[in-house]
Amino acid sequence: MRTGLTDLLGIEHPILSAAMGFVADPGLVAAVSDAGGFGLLATAPLTPAEVERSVLAIRRRTDRPFGANVTLQFATAPANLAVLLKHQISAVNVSMGFSAEVAQQIRDAGAVVLATVTSVKHVLSAERKGADGLIVTGHEGGGHAGDVSSLVLLPAVAASVSIPVVGAGGFGDGAGLAAALVLGAEGVSMGSRFAVTRESPLHPRTKEAVRSMGHSDTLYSDQIDGWGARVIRAEGARRFTARGVLAGVRAALAVHRERGLKPRDMAKMAAASLAGGPSFSLLLKRAQVLGASQRGLLGGDLESGIVSIGQVGGTLTDSPSAREVIVRTVEQAETILRDRYENVVVN
Repeated sequence: MRTGLTDLLGIEHPILSAAMGFVADPGLVAAVSDAGGFGLLATAPLTPAEVERSVLAIRRRTDRPFGANVTLQFATAPANLAVLLKHQISAVNVSMGFSAEVAQQIRDAGAVVLATVTSVKHVLSAERKGADGLIVTGHEGGGHAGDVSSLVLLPAVAASVSIPVVGAGGFGDGAGLAAALVLGAEGVSMGSRFAVTRESPLHPRTKEAVRSMGHSDTLYSDQIDGWGARVIRAEGARRFTARGVLAGVRAALAVHRERGLKPRDMAKMAAASLAGGPSFSLLLKRAQVLGASQRGLLGGDLESGIVSIGQVGGTLTDSPSAREVIVRTVEQAETILRDRYENVVVN
């Protein structure tokens, strides 16, 4: 299936695997790219040395194009980006921030610039600053997502820009790919669907939790790390989204236990909060997010961990290979588009 996205990235099928922290590892990225899609490595939880090892591991597994995500809110982003560009990966997906300087740095290295956006306002800014393509995340998506559903957001974005648009949030099969193409996108990014594939490092208990969940078994909150995020509805998520003094005390104890944060460090957080920044409780939660995500995703602990999964998780019942997902998705989309156009009568 050829679209503007396949031409931009030099791939066979217009399907990306989302850069899910702790999940989008070398094994999954290579499997997706080797099957004709485009795998995105998640670098947010990684050090520069780990990023380099990951890139080399992917290259040992496949000679197909792949990319990586750089989350600008993380202090390691500049160093991680430098490693990615040194190794001349095909594309860099920039999220949680975007600038013309970063875009130019990526382009100068010969890589494609993919910006993750959640609103039409962000889209126009990203195109103006040099993005080559856009990953547009609707409200249905797992992890950080926008406030507007993909059904509304995608056509609005596609009508506003001249660069390829990728739909993210709510896409997990061929029907979703077909819908995205009709709405004006050039392809889709799928996270939850690839998270439960055989190559995914997601813990077996967490995979089973996803396969058995319903459509409404996620929650969306800005109380996890201060940005709107969607996770599986479980005890760990409930604790993270709690408000009030007791929640703050629990967060402080957890940060002290897990990261060894000293009272003076917490005092600095409190001072920043009083100065007009995020609440003290929220700052403490941010300090826990990576550890909680690792426990939930890789440790199978939904009692104290959190699991970023989109609403499409409620439609997933199996764990095929990444290749099977891509082949199935493309074949289903082609069938739907062909049959629907043949059977729709336009007066």
